[in-house]
Amino acid sequence: SEMKRYVDAMLKDVEKGAAEHDTVPSEDHLNFIMTSDVFDHVVMHPEQSHDAFKEVMPSITMEQVHVAAKWMLGFMGYYGKATAPPPTAIVVCTPTQVYEEHTGQWKPF
Repeated sequence: SEMKRYVDAMLKDVEKGAAEHDTVPSEDHLNFIMTSDVFDHVVMHPEQSHDAFKEVMPSITMEQVHVAAKWMLGFMGYYGKATAPPPTAIVVCTPTQVYEEHTGQWKPF
């Protein structure tokens, strides 16, 4: 399913961050911390983030994702109507393919 592929991709990203945390330049760490502070995000050590992701992710359902998406992007349904807020831009990036290590093949996302 699309959600499973997305979760797998997120897990790989978190695992990569945990594995590479000692090789990231301090300037990159500082930029990450400053950006996180501006947006009031929680900053964790990459290994803590990995552990938290693995603990929380199995409990997230597709229904919860849909509810959050409707809450965050619901205003798009009003685009072009008189009651719509001023236009805005939304950029969503997703890969077109993902690499499945267990099969050694690229699959559509």
